[in-house]
Amino acid sequence: MKYDLMASLCKMLISTHVYEYVERIRPAMDSRRYRQAAGREYRAIIERTESIGGIHNQFQPTMMMCAFAIAAYRTAEPLLTPEEFSGMIDAVCNCGMM
Repeated sequence: MKYDLMASLCKMLISTHVYEYVERIRPAMDSRRYRQAAGREYRAIIERTESIGGIHNQFQPTMMMCAFAIAAYRTAEPLLTPEEFSGMIDAVCNCGMM
């Protein structure tokens, strides 16, 4: 896929909720480094993933949001536990924009 406007919007929609949750459960983590690493990893995931039909496919935004969740998981040091990852997904699903 291309890192285009849709990819930027999907990241923008959920990144604040993900970062707030992770920073709340891991206050000692370097949040600036974490945000930069997660953004780079998200872009890399988007660019190496095959397209599923462009903006006319209703599943593409969901795929992009999942890619951001994977990037946030991969770049957390140490890795998020399954309970923490589940809490992160709950935080995103229960936010006002969903």
